[in-house]
Amino acid sequence: MKKVAVLLAPGFEEAEAIVTLDILRRLHIDVETLACAESRAVVSYHDIPMVADSTLSERQQALFDAVVLPGGPQGSANLAANPAVIAFVARHDAAGKLI
Repeated sequence: MKKVAVLLAPGFEEAEAIVTLDILRRLHIDVETLACAESRAVVSYHDIPMVADSTLSERQQALFDAVVLPGGPQGSANLAANPAVIAFVARHDAAGKLI
């Protein structure tokens, strides 16, 4: 079964995250949400809290078939400023995975 990582940075755009999660799960694709923060709890751009399945640091060495990066004004900036996110995405890109 295909496995997809959805990275949730503080300030992520909730529509981009939730709709993507919903569509992938309806297609029976295994999806794991990863918080790009110290804890699994992440707050969206519109102050909606969400608890991710794991933190990025816990799953940094995992290899997924695809990586989804929900953006938003704050989420995009926080993703781009996070060295762990850059390394995770670069490793998946080098492995020919979908980003």
